[in-house]
Amino acid sequence: MWVSWNVSADGGAAARGRIKSVAPNEFWVRLTTASADLNAEAAWEAEYCAKPERFYHVLSEEELRAARLAARAAAAKAKTFVARPIRHPNFRNVSAEEAVELLGAAPPGEPLLRPSGRGTHLLVLSLKVARPRRSLLCQRVTLSD
Repeated sequence: MWVSWNVSADGGAAARGRIKSVAPNEFWVRLTTASADLNAEAAWEAEYCAKPERFYHVLSEEELRAARLAARAAAAKAKTFVARPIRHPNFRNVSAEEAVELLGAAPPGEPLLRPSGRGTHLLVLSLKVARPRRSLLCQRVTLSD
């Protein structure tokens, strides 16, 4: 089982770990963040999760491989967009990440139109609002074509 928890009061940092054991009567949970434990899925499944349980199914290596491929395909699909033949001075055929990079050097108030990853009937207006100390602040508005 995966668990994430905040390690700072401002909520800016998060850690990822696995639950090793739980003692509900003593109100404590033993966690691990060791990379060997986080990366050894098959060993983890066999040692901690393969107990006979009605609601838990241990995935085989083939099922794990198929799930990873499906996750990669879904991530790649989410990042793709259909290039649009639009002639406008503020339009660019770029992804959301590329739009933020392009607006990085622009002055506040600079607009950028780009295709939406949600479909060919939508456009996204990215507007540079400000540049705080470390990050770039952009406002995104989805527009219907």
